[in-house]
Amino acid sequence: MINLERCINYRELPSEVGYVQKDIKAIKESEKNKLFVHNEKKLITEGKLVFKNVCARYPFKKGDVVNMMSFEIEAGQKIGVVGKSGAGKSSLIKLLWRFLEPYSGTIEVDGVDILSYNLKDYRREVSIVSQETCIFVGSLRENIDP
Repeated sequence: MINLERCINYRELPSEVGYVQKDIKAIKESEKNKLFVHNEKKLITEGKLVFKNVCARYPFKKGDVVNMMSFEIEAGQKIGVVGKSGAGKSSLIKLLWRFLEPYSGTIEVDGVDILSYNLKDYRREVSIVSQETCIFVGSLRENIDP
């Protein structure tokens, strides 16, 4: 019953800013099946990532967790992010996936500011493998897709 209670609580949470959820009740019966088939134009085609003077801080916290960060990662390039505890590795990933948004600077993918994308569509195209060491019963996809 606790699982059911959690599911109900999650269902009642308000959506994040920029996350457009389609109202299934308002959609015609003939269009309901199309909701689960994604064949729209891709937002990200190459994958070049550019951070330009990005500054960010967590809400209700003093000080920046990222201050004037700038770098470029070419499309198809593989990188590793390393550093000691508190260096900002997780904050970098949160910025990339828009769990944390910059108050200054821009993050661009393929030359487009990621803040201009619909959050749901953007996250559909960005995959992040967590550093967590535990996994749940299920497929790899079910473990990495929140």
